[in-house]
Amino acid sequence: MTDGPEGNGVTEEPADLFLTSPAGPASGSSQEPDSPGHAPLLHERQQGKKGRRRLVVGLNPGAVVLPLALICLVIYLVATGWFSTATPAQRPVTDTPEEPTATRPAPTATAAPSPAPAGRSVAAALAASPESQEEDKEIEDRLNEALLLVHGSRFEEAVEIYAALARQMPDDARPQAGWAWALLLDDAAEQALPHAHQAMVLDPVNPEMASVLARVYLELGDETRNRGMGMALGAVENGNGHARAHAILASAYLVQGDLEEALQEANLALELDPGDPECYRVLAQVYEADGDLDQAIEQLKEAAERRPGLWLYHYEQARVQLRAGEYEESIAAFKRALALRPKATILAGIGEAYYRLGQDEEARTYLEQSLAAGGRESDTYAFLASVNARLGHCDEARTFYQTILAQNPTDSLALGAWTQCESPSTPPPSPVAEAGEEVEAPTSAPTPEDTAVPLLPELTGQIAFPAWSHRQERYDLFVADLAQGQARLVAEGVHQPSFSPDGQWLVGNGERPEQMNMVMVRADGSELHEIGQYIEDALPSWSPDGQSLAFSSNRSSDRQSRVYVIDQIWPENVKREGRVLRSDIYEVLGSYPAWTADRQVIYAGCDFRASPIRCGLFALSAAPGAQEPQQLTDHPDDLAPDLHGNRLAFMSRRDGNWEVYVADAGGGNLQRLTDNQANDGLPTWSPDGRAIAFVSDRGGVWAVWVMSPDGSNCRKLFDIGEGGLLLDWQHERISWAP
Repeated sequence: MTDGPEGNGVTEEPADLFLTSPAGPASGSSQEPDSPGHAPLLHERQQGKKGRRRLVVGLNPGAVVLPLALICLVIYLVATGWFSTATPAQRPVTDTPEEPTATRPAPTATAAPSPAPAGRSVAAALAASPESQEEDKEIEDRLNEALLLVHGSRFEEAVEIYAALARQMPDDARPQAGWAWALLLDDAAEQALPHAHQAMVLDPVNPEMASVLARVYLELGDETRNRGMGMALGAVENGNGHARAHAILASAYLVQGDLEEALQEANLALELDPGDPECYRVLAQVYEADGDLDQAIEQLKEAAERRPGLWLYHYEQARVQLRAGEYEESIAAFKRALALRPKATILAGIGEAYYRLGQDEEARTYLEQSLAAGGRESDTYAFLASVNARLGHCDEARTFYQTILAQNPTDSLALGAWTQCESPSTPPPSPVAEAGEEVEAPTSAPTPEDTAVPLLPELTGQIAFPAWSHRQERYDLFVADLAQGQARLVAEGVHQPSFSPDGQWLVGNGERPEQMNMVMVRADGSELHEIGQYIEDALPSWSPDGQSLAFSSNRSSDRQSRVYVIDQIWPENVKREGRVLRSDIYEVLGSYPAWTADRQVIYAGCDFRASPIRCGLFALSAAPGAQEPQQLTDHPDDLAPDLHGNRLAFMSRRDGNWEVYVADAGGGNLQRLTDNQANDGLPTWSPDGRAIAFVSDRGGVWAVWVMSPDGSNCRKLFDIGEGGLLLDWQHERISWAP
């Protein structure tokens, strides 16, 4: 620990950038660094001057001509910058920063001294004076003052100091680097870039400058992340045990999806400097990416404890706690961050946490404050749509859900708000019928007292289902053998399963770091292949002939969900992009596709060209250049279609909560099969069409249930286990095969 500026009573860890280990100006500059490590060199040169003076006094004039000439030559060479404390390996080749090309050095836990400031010449040492040393002390104090302001989240005041120092010392990298770091910690990477780049220009061999520029590149996104990796590798190479450089290299590996390397570098950084809160933050990011939210939260608590005045560590802790379902703890951490640095993103986080707790008035207050503070995140609009609808403020809700649905027709929060506000008390819509044809009104599910019904046949086959793992924070894929009454784990980190018609293969959505795209796996788990090219691809569905797949994806730049088709899925070890399902004039916007026997694709979506907007289930031929989609149902909450022959099963919230419905393939003869206060959904037909399986959280436990196609003989088959369908269950799937 080193003391901060006099009188402030604050101590700082040695890992802090831009504090008392200045990099100094580039080689050739006359700016005078202040590192005490150069005092012996200064003393040696001063003693040499005294010795030469005694030599002149003791010799005759003719005998001193040659020595004086040599001395003049040495002084000339020194003054013109021929001598420098920078080693040949450290001296820059050009005046502009080049991307490091050296391979990653072997990590070492042995902390080495900070590299000597580049650009400090012997001439600068000879020119040292008490006045310049006092000036250096003042500069040090100002840099310390700015850093303490940054640690207290007082970024504007810190930036004023850095800007003044940058004007005073245009050849010194430290003010520019400190300026960039302050902006980074204030979530302003774009503004930080020119200052980080200038710091690197002024001192291209210093690992601190390279680390800052690497962090900026990583924050700016995909286009600059490769540069960030190059800079991080260079910082580690030149740093020789520089903890912050290893931490930022860990971030670079994390961006590339290499969790093993990221964890190694993050642990090494923490070993090199266990007092640096930034090392804890980076390690938390690695744990979060690996699904270990508990460890991530612990590391962020450590970071916040070591730097309690910095808003970012409290915010990151709150964000992960929100994701982990620790809503009350999340609110407390968000509010600590808010007290330090009022931001729209913090207000939105508090609003979401209150929403998850069901405290709608508080949620609405904070979400509206987020918008007033300049927040324009789509999630904020969606939560405001939902919370206003739940509170009965439909005029306000309508503004938000119309905006969201125009961008994303399948947003569940916006669709739920639409449902509550547009038809909160109207009866269920009549079934769609051909022109002139009379239809029967939907009926509730029959009961054994109403009529005699046949019992369920003996159940056979296998049901694939996802189950949430609390430990890994992800879904895993299981298959239940109905004849044996046992379930087996097929693949970790795979969900949204769909069986091939013969029951030999499954397709699903991968969510492990090494397999984030769609995958194909044998039903016994013995073989797995990644078949998709985009992590946004989801909800794959196998065609009845076993040759094609349909799926939905928001991979396009407008982030709207579209339906895609892969016409030929075999061989199974080839990644495929798929083509967008199109009518004769436009691309289909929608999700949750399923197949009919005649190669039509049924999907959930909206027709935004119609006035008013039409939402529900639609059908369209999978052939390229098909005609207009046919609307089958007319409610935006109709989801998860599954077909057997000419019968359609789906789930909907059209009657207030999620229930299972059936209809003819054309949408007629609509019938609700379930009727209770629990969530019932994700229906799937048995291979013989004589039963329907679905999921339900009746009794507070997620399980797979089964019933006859008319809703009778409803009973539980088995519990899903552990976490059930904890996360976003409406966008999951179960599948039944022989």
